[in-house]
Parts: sequence; structure tokens; C-alpha cells
Amino acid sequence: MQTLGFRAHQKGLELVYDVRPDVPPAMLGDPGRLRQVLVNLVGNALKYSPPGSSVVMSGSADGDWLTVSVEDEGVGIPESERALVAEPFHRAWNVRESRIPGTGLGLFICRRLVEAHGGRLSIGDRLDGGPGTRVSFTLPLVRSEGNGRG
Repeated sequence: MQTLGFRAHQKGLELVYDVRPDVPPAMLGDPGRLRQVLVNLVGNALKYSPPGSSVVMSGSADGDWLTVSVEDEGVGIPESERALVAEPFHRAWNVRESRIPGTGLGLFICRRLVEAHGGRLSIGDRLDGGPGTRVSFTLPLVRSEGNGRG
């Protein structure tokens, strides 16, 4: 199994993988580019999270779709800027004020890669309503002739 190569322990962060057992092992797409999406989303979550917090990466299947989410306890993205941060060079005002370095290209690249694979990227609040952000993307699953799954 490949690792994503993160160093969460440097900030005292906990990186949690919560992938449901019903997730099929195959999806449509370029593994290198999809890995790039995951590396960027988890890297962002780690970068914007305070020391001692958790970043949770989860995956689940629903019909013909895989949903992957990365949830953090960081500074969050104001609702009014969520559509804009997936555009090139835009960074949310609270991130610009924090002086955390970045180019404003990461979420744009992720969105474009996910869309190129027939999926969709979305940005929202954490499921428990706490501070931070939840970034999710959907991808089509491979269908086999025998059982509808890959």
C-alpha cells in the first residue's frame, strides 16, 4: 500500500483514515492525478490546522460513485468565498490575513482534475458543525459485468 507521504507529527496533528469497508477497490481515473488531489487536500488541511488537532480523510461508496472527504479543524473557509477558492489565484480573506503562504492554485487544480475524471469537488462545513472545513469529491466507480462493481 502506498502512503501519501505526510508529516503530520511535525505539528502534533493526528491524520485519521476512515474508509468504509464497502468501498470497492477500483475507480475510473489516472492514479497519479488522483493521488495529487489527495496529497493537496490533505496537505491543505494539515497546513491550515492548529497544532494538536485532527485531519480526517474518509471514503464511502454510494451506488456508482465514490465520495472522498478531507475534514480539518483549521481556520475554515467563509461560505461567501467557497466558490471563489476553487478558482485560480483566489485565497480566502481569513487565510490572506493569517499570512500562511500559498499561491491560490491548489483547490483550482484539484477541482479541474476531479472534473476531468467525471467527478465533482465541493467545499463546506465539517459534519459536526465545528470549526474547520470539509472538502469532498466524487468519482465514478468502475462497473464490472458480473456484479455492477469493479
